[in-house]
Amino acid sequence: MTVAAAASAAPFTSASRGSSSGGAVPESAGASRSSSPTAFSAALEALALIARFHQVGADPAALLHRLGKAASEPLTPSDLLLGARELGLKAKLVRSSTERLTLVPLPALALMSDGRVLLLAQCDGRRVLFMDPSRPSAGGRPAIESVDAFDGQWTGQLILVASRASIAGDLARFDFSWFIPSLVKYRRLFGEVLLVSLFLQLFALVSPLFFQVVMDKVLVHRGLATLDVLVVGLVVVVLFESLLTVLRSYLFARDYGSDVIEDHDTAFGNTDVLQFLQGVERDQLWFRQTGHALEVSIVGTADQIVVRDWYVARADRVEEFRLADGSTLLESRVQGLVDAMAAFAPPAAGATVLPPNMQQVLAPTLAASWGP
Repeated sequence: MTVAAAASAAPFTSASRGSSSGGAVPESAGASRSSSPTAFSAALEALALIARFHQVGADPAALLHRLGKAASEPLTPSDLLLGARELGLKAKLVRSSTERLTLVPLPALALMSDGRVLLLAQCDGRRVLFMDPSRPSAGGRPAIESVDAFDGQWTGQLILVASRASIAGDLARFDFSWFIPSLVKYRRLFGEVLLVSLFLQLFALVSPLFFQVVMDKVLVHRGLATLDVLVVGLVVVVLFESLLTVLRSYLFARDYGSDVIEDHDTAFGNTDVLQFLQGVERDQLWFRQTGHALEVSIVGTADQIVVRDWYVARADRVEEFRLADGSTLLESRVQGLVDAMAAFAPPAAGATVLPPNMQQVLAPTLAASWGP
C-alpha cells in the first residue's frame, strides 16, 4: 500500500459514488462543505486512533502543527494522507462500496458526507462497527449501525492505513524466527521449564538402570543389602520426579484464582487502584457485566476479579486499573470496553492473546481507553 501521490485539495464533500476503481480519486466539482474546527479536530483524532492501533504514538494538536494548518482551516483528504505519512504510516485514498466493505482491510478512515471522519473498525455485511471522535457524548465508545444507515451518510471514500511494520510482518516467512520475539520475552520462564524437563528426562533413566543393577548384582550375587539401598533410592527418585512434574505444570499456569472486591468507600477524594502485575497486557484483559458486578478476567486462564455492585452505585467502583507498564484505565472508560466486548464470546481457555478478528475490532477501543 503506497501513499497516494495526489488527493483532493477540496475539503470533505458530499460526492456521488460511481463505480470508480480503487485508488486515489479526486473529488468532483460540486457543493463543498468545509469542515468545522470540531470536525477536523475529530478527523485528526481519528487518525491518531488508527495510528495507535498500529503502535505509533500520535497527538492531534502536534500533528496539526506539523501539517502547518491553523485551527480555523478545514482539512482535506490529502491533509490526512500527509498526516499519516508524517507519522511514518502508509495511506491510500480509495473509493469503495458497502458491498465490498467486508473485503477491505480494516480499520480504516471513512469520509462522511457531512464532513465527519469515522474510524471504521469492522463490517459483517449487515452492520458496521465504528468510532466517531466528533461526538464527545459517546465517551470514546464504539457504535454499531446498519449498513444501510451508514451508506446513507458515507461518501464512498476510505483512507486505508497500514504501518511498515505490519506490512513487513505480513510478508515475513513463517519459520522458527517467527517464535524468537516470544522466546526472548519469556526467556526466564522458558529456561525454568527446560531445566525442569531436563531433570525429568534424567530421572526417567533411573528405572531401567535400577532393574539392570538388580539383575546383575542382586540376583546373581544375592546381594539383599544392595537391594535395600536401591529400593530406598528408587522411592526418593519417584517422589522427586512427582514433585518436579507438579512444578512444571505450575510454571505453565501461574494462576491467582478468583478474587472479589467490595468497595463501599464513600470518603471524598479517595482513589481505589487495581494494579495488575508484570506479564498482564491490556489486550489480555476481558471486561464484562455479570448482574450488578463487573468481571475482569485474564484471557485463557481462570484468573478473574469481580467488583461487586459496580452497576449499583458509583461509590462501589474502582477508580483506576493500572498495568505494570504504567498504562491506566479510568473508571469512566470501563463501560466502553464492556460494550465493545459484549459483541463477542470470551476467548477460549488456553488462548494467551485475543484472536485476530477480535484484535482488529477491539484494538481502536483499547487504544482510546487506556492512557499513559
